[in-house]
Amino acid sequence: KYGADAVRFSIASFAGETQDVRLPISYECPHCETLIPPKLYKLGAMTVVVPTTLKGEFPVPQGQPKPTLACTNKKCKQESQFSTPLYDPEPNQPVAAVVSERFEYGRNFCNKFWNAARFAMMNLAGYTPGDVTADQLQLEDQWILSRLSTVAHQMNEYLSRYQFDAATRAIRDFTWNEFCDWYLEMIKPRLRTKMKFTADANEEHPEVETNREERAIAQRVLLAVLDSLVRLLQPFTPFICEELWQRLKDIAGERALPNSSAEANAAVLTPQACADSVVVANWPDVPRSWQDESLEKRFAQLQDTIIAIRNVRAIYNLPPGTPVKLLMRTTADVAQEMQSVASQFDNLTKAVLEAAGADVERPSGAASFSLGNADGFIPLEGLIDREAELARQQKEADTLRKHIKGHEGKLNNEAFTAKAPAEVVEQVRETLAGLKKQLQSVEEIIEDLS
Repeated sequence: KYGADAVRFSIASFAGETQDVRLPISYECPHCETLIPPKLYKLGAMTVVVPTTLKGEFPVPQGQPKPTLACTNKKCKQESQFSTPLYDPEPNQPVAAVVSERFEYGRNFCNKFWNAARFAMMNLAGYTPGDVTADQLQLEDQWILSRLSTVAHQMNEYLSRYQFDAATRAIRDFTWNEFCDWYLEMIKPRLRTKMKFTADANEEHPEVETNREERAIAQRVLLAVLDSLVRLLQPFTPFICEELWQRLKDIAGERALPNSSAEANAAVLTPQACADSVVVANWPDVPRSWQDESLEKRFAQLQDTIIAIRNVRAIYNLPPGTPVKLLMRTTADVAQEMQSVASQFDNLTKAVLEAAGADVERPSGAASFSLGNADGFIPLEGLIDREAELARQQKEADTLRKHIKGHEGKLNNEAFTAKAPAEVVEQVRETLAGLKKQLQSVEEIIEDLS
């Protein structure tokens, strides 16, 4: 159901050094895949885990029918056999599989990494190995190499202490949140090809954009990071990594890899031949000199700003392709850092950084957001019908206030809090807190529009 690599990665993710962890299991209906929670059943000196919907005696008396499992899905309600080693299964009756939702964690990650690697390989056409020097790196290249160095050394430390959970968490967060979600998006313009059509036919001929060197550098850095990821993940996902290794070997048997030389002016990446298998490939030797804490903080600021811009688009239903203006009120040093990555605002959010500095004023009727050290403004004039949007948000606020009043009434009712189960009362409190937070956000939007 999940795959060997997904199971291995999931198990490693909660293999801590402090105590044993009980794997939470469920029973999966063979007819509709509904998950049925288990319960503990005392059997003499043993404690056996059985489904909550088990019908029949357990263990089974001699000559009696085997116990069956009733599906909790109202649309299904079919019965299946309860799988247990205490008796032989009936050959003609489907068996409810024993599964764990925690394996979804590993499966989702493996799918994400596999798809990202495939995308990367699709953009390695025409790859040529060669040196990459520090002055050839774009800011996003410097950032991803800095993060790779930081994470690789973290993993070395975690694995030396047998902290497999921390190691998998570090490599997962880097792969998913930084390599897949950010770096691949940042370098798309540098990898992009344009299509040239012939005059006599509708045949497409890929033609690399004008700056071939820029595309080559992006490919080399991309492959170097992907190569290191495959090596770092091999202990946890060996089958996926071996398949990717062989595919990468076909694309680039020789590739630009981290250069650990301490010589001055040495290339950051140098061409090296790859091993026949990732199993015998060296563990990544990523130089600590790549780490740049200030650059990592700068890109963290960039990411927070882009997320805030996307939230504004979602709130006001602005299509992703609609250009917007961005103004940032912040200190001079932060403004300078934002100007250095301004091209990524346009690339990732179609936002043009028009001004950044301490003297930036908020335009009338602009959407706003606040970060730790900056305030952002996006003028909405010409992008939305302000009066209609204001009416919509006021209606939403009225609806939220009614829901809040109803939940507060429940919690103020002593009969409800005394008789209702504790988990139900707690759920009402959590819902009320969420509603109040939503109302606060809507009121801020109304203030922006007023």
